[in-house]
Amino acid sequence: MTYHNFNHKYAIAGGHKHHYADERNPTDPVLLLIHGFPDLWYGWRHQIKIFADKRYRVIVIDCLGYGETDSPQELNKYSLKSVAGRIKDLLNVLEVSEDLDYLAEQFKKTGFKGPLNYYKTGLNNHVEEFEHLTRNKDMSHPVYLIKVENDPVLIPELAVTMPYLYKSYFVNPIQTGHFAILEKPEEFNEVIERILDIIHK
Repeated sequence: MTYHNFNHKYAIAGGHKHHYADERNPTDPVLLLIHGFPDLWYGWRHQIKIFADKRYRVIVIDCLGYGETDSPQELNKYSLKSVAGRIKDLLNVLEVSEDLDYLAEQFKKTGFKGPLNYYKTGLNNHVEEFEHLTRNKDMSHPVYLIKVENDPVLIPELAVTMPYLYKSYFVNPIQTGHFAILEKPEEFNEVIERILDIIHK
């Protein structure tokens, strides 16, 4: 039976037991699937394996009042605000977006003015780099680039001139987006380890 082909779990969130299917590794990016009326987690059964194979952690829940999740009688438990809060509580119990809570807490302290200043220094960087003594000269020290292949911002083509600037230039490609250290931490760490092994031989 298809039901038994998935990893089923239970968690207490907002004072109620929730049933959910949880596929793949806890460190993978999370894809949360929420069914509508009148359905269950089971309605997503054809999507779970496909996206789990694409290295997503797929979490599929039985909403409050459905399936093996608790079904309280109080009407206010089913309001949009209450349901959204309970899903947030469930994700916290599963130690999912905690990361988002921490980031939000930190950015509340100083805002984005400081971080955005990095992107306002184009003229400063141009002047400083133009005056640099080693500009346009071959540099002999080794350079190890971890190049993410699917970055829509810092596209791989931006590194095409690197081999002409450095005599010892080594590329380590990773099939991931901009936040490689979050999207594929294990693969990223393996690349770092290989580079360190080469440096310290």
